[in-house]
Amino acid sequence: GTISDKVTGLMWQQTDGGEMTWDNATNYPSSLTLGGFSDWRLPTAHELYSIVCHGALNPAINTNYFAVTPAEYWWSRDQQVGNVSNIWVVNAGGGIGNHPKSETISAGLGGTRRFHVRCVRGAAAPAVTSPIHHFTNNGNGTITDTDTGLMWQQAEITTPTNWEGALTVAASLTLGGQTDWRLPNIKELQSINDETLSGPSLDKTYFTGATSSRYWSGTSMHGTTNQAWYLDGQYGVTSYADKTTNLLVRCVRGGTTNIASSFAQFVRIPGGSYVMGDHFGYEDPEHPSDELPLHNVSISPLYMATTLATVREYCDYLNAALYQGLIEVRSNTIYAVGGTNAYFYTYGASTYSRIQYTNGTFVVLNNRGLHPVTSVRWFGAIAYCNWLSGTNGLEAAYDLATGDVDFSKGGFRLPTEAEWEYAAHGGPTDEYAMFPWGTNVNADGALANWENSGDPYETTNDYPCTTPVGFYDGSLHAKADFNWPGPQAAYATRDGSNRLGLHDMAGNVWEWCNDWYMNAYYAYCTNSHIVTNPPGPTLAQADLFPSNSA
Repeated sequence: GTISDKVTGLMWQQTDGGEMTWDNATNYPSSLTLGGFSDWRLPTAHELYSIVCHGALNPAINTNYFAVTPAEYWWSRDQQVGNVSNIWVVNAGGGIGNHPKSETISAGLGGTRRFHVRCVRGAAAPAVTSPIHHFTNNGNGTITDTDTGLMWQQAEITTPTNWEGALTVAASLTLGGQTDWRLPNIKELQSINDETLSGPSLDKTYFTGATSSRYWSGTSMHGTTNQAWYLDGQYGVTSYADKTTNLLVRCVRGGTTNIASSFAQFVRIPGGSYVMGDHFGYEDPEHPSDELPLHNVSISPLYMATTLATVREYCDYLNAALYQGLIEVRSNTIYAVGGTNAYFYTYGASTYSRIQYTNGTFVVLNNRGLHPVTSVRWFGAIAYCNWLSGTNGLEAAYDLATGDVDFSKGGFRLPTEAEWEYAAHGGPTDEYAMFPWGTNVNADGALANWENSGDPYETTNDYPCTTPVGFYDGSLHAKADFNWPGPQAAYATRDGSNRLGLHDMAGNVWEWCNDWYMNAYYAYCTNSHIVTNPPGPTLAQADLFPSNSA
């Protein structure tokens, strides 16, 4: 009865709760127990719009996952600024807007429309008074949304143009040293709207020239070729117009894509070549010389999550997989049903784990939901990949009995060592720095979570001392927002991501790759002329360690 969105990490009620007034909708989640969870809530406007599918109509939602009901609208928790009688709702046609509470049938005030409620759970909703967005002014005419990774044109193109002209304007724009600007899709465009503002509904602290005008998106209306979606800057309503209409343009580039993930978002990494191996003469005494010789490698384009899988995400997977009969618990350790390869250690098996199994349910411990998941075995990592593939309608890449991977499948998988190193360097490069962010040695501990770095999670009694994924983003973080165990009231980070926007590529936790380990694999690749997409050793080639290693 639940659907997990692996882009946002949110879990949704599969069949909505039916038609009701907004006041009843605000009370409804507290009485809902579904999928073993009772922490359901009413979604924010942005959360509700995130599940809209503009490749469908009436309802504009993915009916492969969500049940079709008579709903014409779905309530959000958000009220219109300046008029609390109007509520932000998403409609079955794919738009979002502010509507009077009285329009729904059960309000008894002459309304004829069906406003339903669909609950959500997962990450806590931001407080109504909290900033909706986290923008960074890059000082070069561009604004970065650190929530999505998208970079925006700060000053819109103020000469109105038709839709075809908007596409041309975006494609020809050079700004901030970048030339890959484009017209945003409607969900991207709506993502920078701020429902706490009006006239305009964009934050003029960052978008200083924003107006209450209408802005083109690149999304055509489903079922027609002559209409496209736009954002109205008065309140943030999305609707559609004939493509011959003249509207304003605000361009976007880069960032993440709305392919399926995590809570995590994904960035496209362009294909290219690099020199793989140890450029700095570092040898791990436990397995020396396994990153030599240096050798040329070519990598095909790929997508990678910008953040690590979190405790909350893995806990949700475990609960879903248990319900689906895919896993079982033996001595506080997780296995496939009837399987012999351990997937995961709960707190009962390892006190380093931040997930406990109690009363038939997996729960997150110690407020660590947004921290990277630990205590995951390699087979537990690939099982999670297969589960993500299944929940997103993709072909599974792994044989969970053998661990073999089929690279031709379209499903989720772990990166190969070659892909991971390429991504850590930031893609194609001929400049090799020691760290993902460059040459800075992180002496002040503000770029990454290293041992003895002094971060507010580094305590002697709360090991492992992980930090939330993406924590080192250049922000000044407050204890009130994170409830960390350390005494610091605030903690200033620097941006430790690399140029692709990938976080925690150094520090915080060790990360699984797809490859089995072979000490001499680099030499094997060189001698065998394996240059393009090295797949890693086969199990037969691998140097195996005792079963309790990680």
